[in-house]
Amino acid sequence: MRGVLLLLGAIQLLVAFTPATRWWLEYLTGPWGKPEGSAMVVLGGEQIESGFIGRSSYWRAFYASHLWKRGHFSKILLSGGGDPAVAVQMKQLLRLGGVPDGSILLETKSESTRENAIEAARVKWAAGDVIVLVSSDFHMRRATGAFRRAGLKVTPCPAPDGIKQYLRITGRWSLALELAQETVKLVYYRLRGWA
Repeated sequence: MRGVLLLLGAIQLLVAFTPATRWWLEYLTGPWGKPEGSAMVVLGGEQIESGFIGRSSYWRAFYASHLWKRGHFSKILLSGGGDPAVAVQMKQLLRLGGVPDGSILLETKSESTRENAIEAARVKWAAGDVIVLVSSDFHMRRATGAFRRAGLKVTPCPAPDGIKQYLRITGRWSLALELAQETVKLVYYRLRGWA
C-alpha cells in the first residue's frame, strides 16, 4: 500500500510541478499555423447536460469569433452533432461575438473527429479557399491528421484550451487526464489509418 501511495504522490508531483505536462500538451498540439485564410472550420467539443456547451466548445467558439474579427474569413463551418447539436449552440456564441449569420455554416451530423472531417470534406469549398482548422490545442494533432486524411488541406490554429488549464496549477491534474485520453484516441486513429 505504501508503494502505491508513493507512486501516486510522485505522479502528482510530476504533473503539477514539472514541465512534463506542458511538453505532453505541446506534442499533442503540434505546429501552430498562421490563422490566415478565407474559411474556418471550428470543431464542436464537449456538451454538458441540459443542452449547454462545455468548456472546450466554449473556448473554441470564443477563439473563432476572435479570429473572425482579426482575419479575412468569408465563412465559418461549425461542425458537431448531438442533441441538441453542439454546432447550433456554438453558433449563438459566434453571433454574440459579432459573426454575421450569413457567414456561418452548420454541420450537425458528426459525432466524432473523424466524422467532422468526413462531413467537412462534403462541403463545396471554393477553389481558392484556405481552410483554418480550429479546435482545442490538445486535440489539434489528431484533428489535423483526420482532416488531411479526408482530403482537406487545413492550417491548424489551436484554441488555447489546454494551456489555460496548465497555467492554473489546480487545473494541471484534470489536463493530464485529458491528455491521457487524447493520446489513447490519437493512437487508435493512427492504428485505424484515420489520422
